[in-house]
Amino acid sequence: MRNILICIILFVPYLVFAQENLERIYLWDSGAPGFESRKDDPEQAQDWWVRNIHNPSITLFTPEKPNGSFILVCPGGGFRNLGYNGEGVAPAKFLN
Repeated sequence: MRNILICIILFVPYLVFAQENLERIYLWDSGAPGFESRKDDPEQAQDWWVRNIHNPSITLFTPEKPNGSFILVCPGGGFRNLGYNGEGVAPAKFLN
């Protein structure tokens, strides 16, 4: 079952459904620890990646009919780039 879910996430991220109810929750009030002075620096984004994230957040994709369960989608990346759209937003919208 797990392999099927992984295949769905990898091969069907472009079947994205409309999502209107987005809520953003910041992990820290003052920005990431050690980078509080850079909290308000703008993020850099292009096509599929985002970088310069000094105030990380979680975006909630709330379904029309919530049933009490959730899936946490964590886009891949590293210390330089975060694969935000293809590995974060698209799978979250599909699974929603």
